This record gives sequence, structure tokens and C-alpha cells, in this order.
Amino acid sequence: MITRRNFIQTSLQTSALLAADFSLGSFANKQQHSIGVLLGTVEKFMTEDADATLKKIAAIGFKEIEYPRTYGYAADNLKSIIKKYKLTSLGGGENITNLTNHFAVYVQEYNEMGKQYVFCYWGWFDNGKNKTIEDWKKQCDILNKLGEKYRQQGLRLAYHNHDIEFAVTENQIPYDVLLQNTNPEFICFEMDIWWIVKGGANPLDFIAKYPGRFEVCHIKTAGLLAGNEEAQNLNYKEVLSNSAKAGLKHFILENEPGIENPFNYFEKSYAYIKGILQ
Repeated sequence: MITRRNFIQTSLQTSALLAADFSLGSFANKQQHSIGVLLGTVEKFMTEDADATLKKIAAIGFKEIEYPRTYGYAADNLKSIIKKYKLTSLGGGENITNLTNHFAVYVQEYNEMGKQYVFCYWGWFDNGKNKTIEDWKKQCDILNKLGEKYRQQGLRLAYHNHDIEFAVTENQIPYDVLLQNTNPEFICFEMDIWWIVKGGANPLDFIAKYPGRFEVCHIKTAGLLAGNEEAQNLNYKEVLSNSAKAGLKHFILENEPGIENPFNYFEKSYAYIKGILQ
């Protein structure tokens, strides 16, 4: 009989094996650093002219794109534009409600677009407030089942954090609960560094405890580029220097609201991220 304790022990052993495999893969090789961008900042431009928008993105140097929808284009039409500029559709996502209720729709569209990841941007069917540790554990069971379903369809479910996962609950950190109770075979993590720091935690602590679980990360640079004092706490250089241990393969510049010149922002941000990864 598989108990929760046995499952956790097996999951942690699997994580350790994954971490060893990642380290042997030598992330020091620059060619394995894949810098991408979430298209939320340029949704308006994508809707108006996807060809021109993706051309600019590719010219900056980005290789991957993360996006949740096709912006009004037929999937095969948008896919041909993406291929034209030698970009890769990394993945897209939604909240767990939509990923569950519209499972078949996402499977069809994401496979048609050649996406690899399904990102769970919000892991609760409600606002996620006033949850107990047992609630978090039950949600892990739901995520495991959903991740297994997507895996059976050739897609990998990745959990994206906000700051709610770092509020101390019953003397525990819910993010620890998620990492301990989700199956690495079915669930990986899209580490949003900004949200972890906003939640009062340090990304390096989780990388040390759960090596190999973080395949994708989100990077926000607007505050840093603007010299925002609060943004100085974002230890991107330290985190990304531990990319091998973390298991990071994809580095995604995340959308930020209120960017007046998004392509100028993209250029500066790409240079910043590339400089860290070199």
C-alpha cells in the first residue's frame, strides 16, 4: 500500500536523481541557456500584427515564447509565423479551474502549437485564502492527477507560484508542502523569483532543498532597470548561477504592466539576462 510518507520519500529520491542528471548535463554550456519571453506585455501588438511582433522579438535574440492563447489567429497560421522566425512555443497556461474544465481544448491546441508545458498560473479553484496545511496537501493530490492526465497527452504540467505559497501556515511554508507532495514525474515548477521574494522567502533555499524541480523560471526586470530600491532584493544573479542545481532549462522574461515601450524593455532585459547567464 502506498502511503503519503512513502510517496514523499519516493518523490524526494526522484528529485535527487533528477538533480544529478541535470548536473551531468553541464548547464555551464551557454547553448543550453534558452532565454524566452512571455507575450503578455505585447498582447495588443500580437492581436494587431503577430508577424511584425514576433519578428522584433526574434531579432532581439529570444528563442522561446510563452503564451496562453492564439490572439485571434488560426492555430496553423500562428504556428507558421512562429516557425518563420525560428521561435519555439514553450508553453502556455491558465488557472487550475480552466485547465481542468477545458482539458481537451488545451490538449488539442497546445499539441497543435507544439507546446511542451502547461503552466498552472493559479492552483486553487477559489481565491486560495484561509487554507490549512491539509488543504494544501489535498490540492497536491488534485495537481498530481491533473499532471498525470496532461502527461498522458504529451504535455508537462508546471506550477507557477505567487506569494500566497510563502505565508507561514501552521508553522509550515505551503511551497514546501507543494514540493514535498507533488510527484516529479507529473509536476515540475515554474519558479517566479519576484513573487518568492515578495512573499518574504529566498529562492536559493528551495533550490537547495528541492534540486531539479524547477525547469522554468520567470524573471521581472523592470524594477531593476529603473533602479527601484525594492527590486534590489531580487537576487537573480545568485539564483541563475545555481541553474544547474535547480534544474532550470528555460529563462522567461515575464510581462509587466505599464511598459510604454515594450520592445525597448525587451532589448534591455534580454541583455541583462544574457549577461548573467554568460
